[in-house]
Amino acid sequence: MDCLRSLLFFLPLLHLAAIQTYTSPPGSPGQQAAFVPSGEFHPWRLPSGPQAWKDVLERMKAAGFNAASVYHHWGVTEPKQGSLNFDYYRSHSDFYEAAKEVGIFVMAKPGLYINAETTAGGFPGWTTNLAAKARTNATEWTNAWTPYLTAAAKAVAPFQYSSGPIITVQAENEFVVTSSSNPGRSEAMVLAENTLRNNDITKVPITHNDPGTNGRFASGLGMVDWYMWDGYPNGFQCSNTELWGEAAGESKEEALIRGEGSNYASGVVYQNLYMTFGGINWGNFAELTVYTSYDYVAPIKEDRTLMPKYSEIKLQSHFSHTSPDILVSTSSTAGTTFTNNTNVYTTLLTGAPSGSNLYVVRQTTNKNTSPVTFNLNIDTTQGALTIP
Repeated sequence: MDCLRSLLFFLPLLHLAAIQTYTSPPGSPGQQAAFVPSGEFHPWRLPSGPQAWKDVLERMKAAGFNAASVYHHWGVTEPKQGSLNFDYYRSHSDFYEAAKEVGIFVMAKPGLYINAETTAGGFPGWTTNLAAKARTNATEWTNAWTPYLTAAAKAVAPFQYSSGPIITVQAENEFVVTSSSNPGRSEAMVLAENTLRNNDITKVPITHNDPGTNGRFASGLGMVDWYMWDGYPNGFQCSNTELWGEAAGESKEEALIRGEGSNYASGVVYQNLYMTFGGINWGNFAELTVYTSYDYVAPIKEDRTLMPKYSEIKLQSHFSHTSPDILVSTSSTAGTTFTNNTNVYTTLLTGAPSGSNLYVVRQTTNKNTSPVTFNLNIDTTQGALTIP
């Protein structure tokens, strides 16, 4: 789990009309590329149901998000072994239907392990009574999770792109590969992937979220279709929401700008903001390092009001949607020589067929909490230009 997830890949234009029109999977040759700002939203942390979910999704869409990343909670779905309950706030299909009606894509993450600062990482309490080691290919453990993941896959299947909003399905989260000290891990990953595929998850990519850029399941046994990774911008910690990297004086909005600016400069065209709507840890959801609220300075608060960060996200997202050159540009040159202020770091993105240049500008450090002024020197078709 993290606050910002980033991956480079291509998707078709992200509108519901496009979902209903395109017939080949996302990322296929010939599909038009699009920037994908995704937001994290856990429906079970807003147990009011589909109408409330749609309200949040509409707010996300208005901010320029065109996808929602969604953990589903095995523990709340099967509190007693063998008794699966997908009704009400536990419903996967109700959320997918709400997303389809709103016109926003979904990255489905049914587990098994979700972390998300939940008790036991989302595992049902009864799994602690099993003799088998969790998250291995042990028969008892496999038999424990198979009914849930099978049912979750069947809920996903009719909503796969292009018939519905789901563009990816995550097989596992923050998992490790098999080693001498950790046997049976990669084999367990294969079992989870096969369960998804054997239950008709064949139209969209299967993914894994790696905690850091470790390359786990990017290749080898258990390799997924699309590799993803997570990381904390500015060193944010789940258990200490006031610790943001170098300077506690930096606002959360400033940290967001710096973190996302670096992503844009690196050529990232997919990123997921965790959390976009956090909701509430009611009941016994929360593990011990977090709080009743799961806001995490999210742009949409627990009561669904909008935070200042929302406006900044909207500016960035809509710029990315209207500037397609960012999708095909790569980093050319970077440094502090583009401006007259050494506290400003600039990355030049070039390579777009249109010949356009993009300049990504941000501070070199967040130790400086005062306003920074500078002149930016750029190259244009009319020659060199200084702004302002």
